[in-house]
Amino acid sequence: MSSPENPPQHSGAGPAQVLSLGDATAIIVGLIIGAGIFKTPSIVAGSSGGETAMILAWIAGGAVSLIGAMCYAELATA
Repeated sequence: MSSPENPPQHSGAGPAQVLSLGDATAIIVGLIIGAGIFKTPSIVAGSSGGETAMILAWIAGGAVSLIGAMCYAELATA
């Protein structure tokens, strides 16, 4: 473990590795999923008939996502 008093050691020139493979993977996946929020609304708006349909589609999608999250939480606690 590294601490402020005991920084990670590295050999050679270049930056020290501070993130693990899991950390880097989580960051990349988060960026890819997070960037989708900027692209998806225009697709939903173009596919729906109007403002009300678009908002109802987002509410329905949120409800389905919440139900899925609750299912995974229940499985995790079992």
